[in-house]
Amino acid sequence: MSKTASFVVEVLDTRNHTWQGRIYWANKERTENFRSALELMQLISSAVAEGQEAEADEEEDSLLLTYV
Repeated sequence: MSKTASFVVEVLDTRNHTWQGRIYWANKERTENFRSALELMQLISSAVAEGQEAEADEEEDSLLLTYV
């Protein structure tokens, strides 16, 4: 089962031909600052991976409870 990840991106400045700002991960109520578009993409990627790992752990726990 897949859940969606919701982000709000606020671009505050554009220096050195890239974005600076903050990203709010709505699912976890967490805010992170970023200094470049690349860093923004890395934050999103790691947040989605973290969410998938947590989801996989929940599924594994439910399977263990079912078979115990």
